[in-house]
Amino acid sequence: MIIDVKSYARQKGVSTQAVYKQISNYNDELKDHIVKEKGKRWLDDYAVEFLDRQSNASAVAVQTIEKDEAVELLKDKYIAVLEDVKQMGIELQEAKSQLALAEKSQAQLEAEKQAERGQLEREIAELKEQLEAEQNRKLTFGERFLGKKKHRD
Repeated sequence: MIIDVKSYARQKGVSTQAVYKQISNYNDELKDHIVKEKGKRWLDDYAVEFLDRQSNASAVAVQTIEKDEAVELLKDKYIAVLEDVKQMGIELQEAKSQLALAEKSQAQLEAEKQAERGQLEREIAELKEQLEAEQNRKLTFGERFLGKKKHRD
């Protein structure tokens, strides 16, 4: 079976320029299997098989290259994600440290407030005792003479 280059290209879903390029790449192997007639190039069965084999081989090579590039791209993305996770871990640790410091400060403030309350309560109790003692104290002769009265609340 003989087929022209244009029909072969259409059948394979490629441009005629791609087929001509492939033919020129393998000119020595195909020179006796391509015929020029009436301004067209015709491929015999051997040429069609040969070009098909070469197309499949180059398609596999292209797919392999694309897979390798995809693997490298995925590796790069994986490394970037690992770096992001590492950075997030550092930030999380810093946030935990700040939270622990804040909680410690809060606990210290609460302890100080309790201590101040206790101190104020002791001072109030002491002042109440002093007042009560003053109220229960017997008046001196001078206080009685000057007319000071004993007050009880």
